[in-house]
Amino acid sequence: LLVIGAGYGLPGALASAALPCAIVITASLAVLWPKRESWRQKLPSEATRETLRFAIPGVIATTLIYALFNLDVMLVRALNGGAESGLYSVAAVIGRIPFLLPAALANVFFSDLIFSPDQNPRARRRRLLLNLAATGAIALALATEVPGSVIHAVELSDDAIVWTRRNVSGHGPLIGDAASRVEVLHDDACAAADPGHGLSVLAGRVAVVVSNPPYVPSGMVPREPEVRDHEPKMALYGGEDGLDVVRGVLRTAAILLRPGGLLVIEHSDMQGVEAGPKGVPGAARDMTADDELATMTSILPGRHVWTKVADRTDLTGRPRFTVARRVE
Repeated sequence: LLVIGAGYGLPGALASAALPCAIVITASLAVLWPKRESWRQKLPSEATRETLRFAIPGVIATTLIYALFNLDVMLVRALNGGAESGLYSVAAVIGRIPFLLPAALANVFFSDLIFSPDQNPRARRRRLLLNLAATGAIALALATEVPGSVIHAVELSDDAIVWTRRNVSGHGPLIGDAASRVEVLHDDACAAADPGHGLSVLAGRVAVVVSNPPYVPSGMVPREPEVRDHEPKMALYGGEDGLDVVRGVLRTAAILLRPGGLLVIEHSDMQGVEAGPKGVPGAARDMTADDELATMTSILPGRHVWTKVADRTDLTGRPRFTVARRVE
């Protein structure tokens, strides 16, 4: 009931449990019916207590069984405030990796990455970078759904990277079946491609960069309680305008991607096209190569870094991630 109520509130919880509870209460009355003569002689309060003595254990057991067989749906609803379409588990989407994944990025796997028409299906190896890997769910999904890929998962948090490595190790057989490889790097996504850092050797060689960076402005509080009350601050806040890490990821991606390579980056529904230069699409369109970036890429100073910038909506119709191509 608590799980259901988290998604639908108390009315939803009561409505969801009404049918199984009604069945149990009816069954309890049927058990008591042969004793109806002695039951009728009891005081109303005694009769009520005897009914409840039979009914309550059955109601609890039935509700637990109901929750067990519907936990995946209820959890999705609860985490997304009741909207079943707003959050999908990777297990439901790809059938292999049992992690929860925001719909904003779940859409990416099919519409912008796995089935991207300009990806060469005969390529032996496609290097993909995941910035801010966290649990490793996205890295694992990419590794299993894009066979023959090398995934470089970057995570800065000392706490989170323990889970990244543990989950990658635990799904080694699935990664191996796809002939892919996942390498985890403990580094700052905003500097991971700079000289002296672990990914600098991949400059200009990466096919796709996927990132779900912190993008909440420091003065704002997330409206979703599961985010506001439980997510680490490092994973949420991206500076005064929310785009500090985003700008760093744009720079890292520009260094790592080969000409024409794909960038996919998540953002809030307030940071889409309508936000103009304060949004992620606007930041990507306005980005030009400075002298330092030009020395690490083939992009001339002053030239725009990103082309074909477009915003995408999630399954609830809200703008939630930006895609772009590194200039040729």
